[in-house]
Amino acid sequence: MSLRHTAVLLAGCALLGACSNDDTASSLLHLDLLDRYETGAFDESAAEIVAFDAASKRLFVVNGDSKGVDVLALAADGNLSKIGSIDTSSSANANWGGANSAAVANGRVAIAIENDNKPLNGFVALYNAADLNLLRVFDAGALPDMLTFTPDGNRILVANEGEPDDDYLVDPEGSITLIDLSAGVSSATTTQIGFSSFNSQIDSLRAADVRIFGPGASVAQDLEPEYITVSADGNTAWVALQENNAMAVLDLASTPPAVSDILSLGLKDHSAAGNALDPSNRDDATAVANWPVFGMYMPDAIATLTVGGVDYVVTANEGDARDYDGYSEEDRVADLNLDANDFADAASLQDDARLGRLLVAIAASDHPMRGAEVVRGDQLVQRHREVHRDAACRSRILRDSCCGCCHAVGRAHCGCCRWSGGRGAAETSRKHRGGGCRWWWWCCCGCARRSAAGSRSCRRLALLRVSVLLLVVVGGW
Repeated sequence: MSLRHTAVLLAGCALLGACSNDDTASSLLHLDLLDRYETGAFDESAAEIVAFDAASKRLFVVNGDSKGVDVLALAADGNLSKIGSIDTSSSANANWGGANSAAVANGRVAIAIENDNKPLNGFVALYNAADLNLLRVFDAGALPDMLTFTPDGNRILVANEGEPDDDYLVDPEGSITLIDLSAGVSSATTTQIGFSSFNSQIDSLRAADVRIFGPGASVAQDLEPEYITVSADGNTAWVALQENNAMAVLDLASTPPAVSDILSLGLKDHSAAGNALDPSNRDDATAVANWPVFGMYMPDAIATLTVGGVDYVVTANEGDARDYDGYSEEDRVADLNLDANDFADAASLQDDARLGRLLVAIAASDHPMRGAEVVRGDQLVQRHREVHRDAACRSRILRDSCCGCCHAVGRAHCGCCRWSGGRGAAETSRKHRGGGCRWWWWCCCGCARRSAAGSRSCRRLALLRVSVLLLVVVGGW
């Protein structure tokens, strides 16, 4: 299995650890299935987020497939029935691109809606839960991915993730939107809380192990708020910064509310006792063991609880590395150049039945791999993509095939071979990063990272591809 899909399951056991066996047995919940609602769509995120309004006995289910919210009635016997829907697509509003999250408080339903042009600022729509009347629409930041009410229901906090576009040419700033409803919906105010004040602290944040690594990104651009949870007194909020493996602390009691700190979540040493894992999905076995691997927590959903007067933040550690057409930080251990001084058994570790299948992050700011060589094709791709982003392909013959920095002319190829099937740089690179170009009809992936011999091989293959392209153009294939 892959680390990016694991969650921490030990929290519940730890909370129960103080109980005796008898106490533990009697404290376990017993759940019975009463009913099930099915959207009819499979593998389309058609029932992702659920919010319940106790007064109207209605459930609001975010449906990514329909770009809306399904409204279900909950009967006294537990039966569910769909009674309506809220359209959050461009059909309802030209700028709306679909719902990402929903939350309920005081008989009102708040829905986070991304812009139809994803990198642009999104919206929060507020509805009456009982009759689904639209009360008001508020502006949010780029890609509002999650929202929640404060415990008193008077404020809405929105996590604006600010993801880049697929080409990583546009990278909006992540932010938090605060909507104050305390004076009523019609008099509500909106405050956008950003991270630009931390831009000057980029070096100290990196030194504190906060991952700031997007190509050319400022701190404000690189931080991607994923989820928000609020303390019981409503004075503090914690914001999961998933890709950054960090947490922001939001002081809601200050005037104006502001981010007071950004904290790294650190790494989990899977070579240490008690931190074993099963890293392979190709060994047909359950093999939980210690490995020379560090894991990042990268939480998605988070929640708060108070025990003995102390606030705790509970995290669901999904793991989610950046993987875009224009930039990817993912690689499999099998495809890394492991330093023999640190990994004497590198060849064995890279077997698919051991660590080979494990996806790891190789961004330049990550250095926990104990000597793993991280200078590789994708980083070469990204550097040349940045240099030639505006110029594109200068050669008419190679237009749409490379960025103008081809191995055939003595420079590193960008790997973005659209001529050979529309593959983006990152995908092309992933297909061939095993050393040498395995299929000559693809663009070179930048695999000169392996050795001088590999570089010469790439150049020969690139020249062959140029010849073929010339034949295509001249011969009219």
